[in-house]
Amino acid sequence: MMIDFMGIGIDIHTHLLWSPEAPLWMMIAGGTLALLLLGVSLYWRARGGGWRFLFVAGTLLLLSGPSVLETVRTPLPPVVGVVTDTSLSQSFEARAAQSAAALDALKSRFQGLSSPPEVRYAPAYFSGTGFTDPRTALFAAAERLFADVPPSRRAGLILITDGQVQDVPNIDKENGEDEGEGRNVAGSASPYGPVHAILTGDPAAFDRRVEILSAPAYGIAGKTVKVTFRVIDTPSEAKEGDVVSVRIRSEDGDVRFMNVRPGVPADVDIPVPHNGEIIAEIHAPPAPGELTARNNTRALRINGIRDRLKVLLVSGLPHNGGRTWRDLLTGDPGIDLVHFTILRQPQKIDPTPQNDMALIVFPINELFEKKLYDFDLIVFDRFQMMRILPQHYFENIARYVREGGGLLVVNGPAFADPARSLAEGPLGPILPGLPDPERNVVYTAEIQPRLTELGNIHPVTEILGNAGKSTGPWLRQVRVVPNPEISASDKGPQVLLRGEQKDPLLLLAHVGEGRIAQLTSDQIWLWRRHYLGGGPYPALMQRMVHWLMGEPALDENALEITQSGKTLRIRRRTAGLTEEKIDVRLCRPDDRAQTIPLLPLPEFSNMRGWVQGTAALDQDGLYRLEDPVTGKSRHIYAGDPDTPEYRDVVTTDAHLAPYVHHSGGEIFVYQKDGVPPVRLARSVRPGGIHNGVIDLRNAVTYRNDSVTRHPLLPFILWAFLLGGALLGGWLRESGRSCQTCRPYTLNLHR
Repeated sequence: MMIDFMGIGIDIHTHLLWSPEAPLWMMIAGGTLALLLLGVSLYWRARGGGWRFLFVAGTLLLLSGPSVLETVRTPLPPVVGVVTDTSLSQSFEARAAQSAAALDALKSRFQGLSSPPEVRYAPAYFSGTGFTDPRTALFAAAERLFADVPPSRRAGLILITDGQVQDVPNIDKENGEDEGEGRNVAGSASPYGPVHAILTGDPAAFDRRVEILSAPAYGIAGKTVKVTFRVIDTPSEAKEGDVVSVRIRSEDGDVRFMNVRPGVPADVDIPVPHNGEIIAEIHAPPAPGELTARNNTRALRINGIRDRLKVLLVSGLPHNGGRTWRDLLTGDPGIDLVHFTILRQPQKIDPTPQNDMALIVFPINELFEKKLYDFDLIVFDRFQMMRILPQHYFENIARYVREGGGLLVVNGPAFADPARSLAEGPLGPILPGLPDPERNVVYTAEIQPRLTELGNIHPVTEILGNAGKSTGPWLRQVRVVPNPEISASDKGPQVLLRGEQKDPLLLLAHVGEGRIAQLTSDQIWLWRRHYLGGGPYPALMQRMVHWLMGEPALDENALEITQSGKTLRIRRRTAGLTEEKIDVRLCRPDDRAQTIPLLPLPEFSNMRGWVQGTAALDQDGLYRLEDPVTGKSRHIYAGDPDTPEYRDVVTTDAHLAPYVHHSGGEIFVYQKDGVPPVRLARSVRPGGIHNGVIDLRNAVTYRNDSVTRHPLLPFILWAFLLGGALLGGWLRESGRSCQTCRPYTLNLHR
């Protein structure tokens, strides 16, 4: 029964409810026995049989507990979801205006229905961020929209989009046992009901884009990686012989051009100049009439990693510290170590045969002439000049350093002896510290290594200042003075640690393109033995070794750039303690240049030795930062170099068509079809014929407002009816004569 009260439809639904007072088997048994007795009395034509039947039937009906359940419920209209695509690709052509017009037309269509459903509207973006989703996630918005709607009320989903959707559900997963079972709406193959799409934009529009087919995530520093790409024109109008001149810009600033055919894969070698992140760019020139040039450029992020580093360690004699260097270098899986220890000095008288002193002959010519440049670092540990190596081999080493090699010299007592010192040979002009010519002193007291002012902020030794405790002493140090030849250059020796009488203990220097580190003590192994507390020897030695091999993060002039929203933050480590500003040059994606001043950070920032500046990012693309002091540059790509929104911007139904047709919906093109009429049907089946109509499921459900239970008859009426049946049977039987009773009695005893 349906009642319209003040325009609100109210439905009153009644049905009979049974609540037996006795177990069912007992009622069945009693009813069966009563029916048998009643059948016998009817067979013998006994008086009052009808009244007996009424009494038994009434008793059984009373024991079954009949009652009337009355439910007052309000019908709920079906719910329709309308999701509007507000992603970045909707900014092309007139898609935003078409979306707004389609949305207004849909609202009019729903209002024109005789029984309009409840329509919920939602834009496709992450709520609360204020920024559009870099991905088009329409079905994620639909999930939020239908979150509180039971499947029985879901009438369907309408999408207003250009078709570039990245979160279309998988049809197989939707129908699978894990997710699809029990979720799909009756009459539809999707959990939302039939899904329809109204496409904005022109499917015949032209656009050109660059697609990366394969690119390695890692590359060996100093080598190249192969990248495969292609230029795609949509729709393809390429003719025989058509080529596109593609520009390839590398991390080192090199710009190349190559001709490729649209749609045909092409390979290009990208150099990896250093370890760490490098950025390269592939750019295709814009084509006349294309939708956007944003996807004509693709940025590549490749992590440069070092190949296995080769280190040559030459120990002048066996000693306690030799094992420390060997364990440190062999403990790094990225280092191949070649280690030779000179067991017998030339001046030592020892009758032991040469074959018993070594497993192999010391390959002097092989190491210091033929394969010298295969090594990334050479270490001389307590080496002595005692006619072990010819002079021209040391000249080769000096030239190797000037051309970009790394050299570490650990001084022992022999360094102070002019007859045995490395400083007296061809290596002397490139060593940062030389023996004191007036006093060849070797300190043998407890020497406490102390950081210099530069050492507190230098990347190699700042770890000692951050340790927060004093380190243990060393027991020997060679007195040296700075090399005047290196001191005259801009990259003179940097004293990071001082020892006895504030003499240099650790010196670093740049010589030509190479680097040299010099320890004036061979006692760092005491830190490993925890002598009087020891010290962080692994961190110091590893940083020193990696600085010698040109690790960018340990450069004293390191340049760092990071992106924070629309702001570019620039930090630069200073080589000295200068507090003056440093100007760097920023080249934008459109080749405009800007000078950015970098100013010292406040003293309380715990970032002494750094200068910092910021710049606004007003466009997406590749930014190049140039340091005029060192001549080095860094690159950063603002924005997402692989934004899904810009991979393909042409209106298409390729992504949505399988799921839409599977759900029983249809795809319409706004420019051609406009906004079709909306119709509510009892059921919408996949593969149905819509005849240009948006068919939605008329999923009407009800809300129970109240439930009332009443007995079928009042107890007094039950008593009156059953008592009346008993009285009627008694009256019918009491009116019989004795003659009538006698044969009846005799008949019972036959």
